[in-house]
Parts: sequence; C-alpha cells; structure tokens
Amino acid sequence: LETANITQDDAQKASALAEIAGKYAEAGQNEKAAQLLSLALDTANAIKDQVGLDDVTKAVVLCDIAEKYAEIGQFAKALETAKTITRNTIEDKWGAKAWALAEIAGKCTEAGQNEKASQFLSQTLGAANSIEDEGAKARALAGIAVVYAENGQNEKAAQLLSQALETAKTIGYYESTRGETYILIAVKYAEAGEFSKALETAITIQDKVTKACALAGIAVVYAENGQN
Repeated sequence: LETANITQDDAQKASALAEIAGKYAEAGQNEKAAQLLSLALDTANAIKDQVGLDDVTKAVVLCDIAEKYAEIGQFAKALETAKTITRNTIEDKWGAKAWALAEIAGKCTEAGQNEKASQFLSQTLGAANSIEDEGAKARALAGIAVVYAENGQNEKAAQLLSQALETAKTIGYYESTRGETYILIAVKYAEAGEFSKALETAITIQDKVTKACALAGIAVVYAENGQN
C-alpha cells in the first residue's frame, strides 16, 4: 500500500490500489477492499485519456476497478464504474467496457443473482455491438456468450457464438489476429458446453499451428469438465 501511494503516475497508482483491493477481497475483508477501490477510482478519474496503446490506460484501469467492485458484491458501483469507460479511449474500441460488463454479469451469476445478471448482460451486449473493430467485437461476443451459458441461457449463448464466428470471418487485417480470434471462439464454444461446434470451428482454421492451439484449448476445457 505504501508503494502504491508513493507512485506518482495516476494510472499505475490506481492499478496498484485495485490490485491490493483484490487481495483484501480474497481475504474476505470487503470493507477494506471497498475503501481502496474508492481511492483507486478517484485516482483513475484523474488520469488523462491516453492517445496511444499504453500498457496501463484509463479504460483498462477502470475495467479492473469495475471487476473488483463486482467481486465484493457491489454490483451497482461496478456498473457505475463500467459506464464511465468512454468511447474516446482507444481501449474501449477494443472492448474494455464490454469485457467489464461481462465480468460483472458473471459475478452476479456466481452469486446466484441470475435476474440481475440478465440485466447486466443486456447492457453488455449493447456495448459489444458498438465495438468497431471486427476482431475485438468477435472476442467480446464470444466471452459474453459464455456468461449467458453460465446463466442458463444456452440458446442465447449459441446465438452469440454464431454471431462471433460470422464476425470473425470479416476480419480484414493480420492473419494472426484472425487466427487468435478463431482460437478464442473455439475455446468459448467448449466452455459453453458446445464441444462439437468447438471442434468444427477449430477444424476450419487453415494454419496448422493455430489449429493445434485451438484443439489444445478445447482439450483443456474437456479435461476440466471431467471428460477424459
């Protein structure tokens, strides 16, 4: 905590405070975690929006703080924080807001608050669909689909994974980005329990190394589900 307070850079300080808050949350000290998250949020709001792709930026820090609020069950504060991630930060183009909202919805599901999770998921979907970058949109949709599946909404999950796959096909830059997106979608199909669709997606990958990575990811999920 002393190190975080010594740090002059607001982004680094806010990120460090959020990380420490997470440790307190893991130890069951939610009140202390909330105090630190409040301080982290104040510090994050003092960050000037970044122009370039820096490792630690306002959008990413706010995303982390929102997730930490959700971890301690303060869902309203988590949502409030996620909504402050604005479109003028470069990371939001890559889906920071959508991922933050998806994480919050996931925490709601874990807490057994499925109705609240559904409300968050609706907002998450809106944020994902507003992402301009095809690869980022596809990855966000795939991640959101898994949360829908965890919330018992399998039909919606399947629909979103299909949308993610179709979006991935439109990626018009870097072959590696398209491949990474296909890997993620294949693995997310597996995490949603759609193993046949996961394999089908992996098999369509042209690059042998990328295909192997996708199949390995599916195998890990398969094993984690006790299906040897």
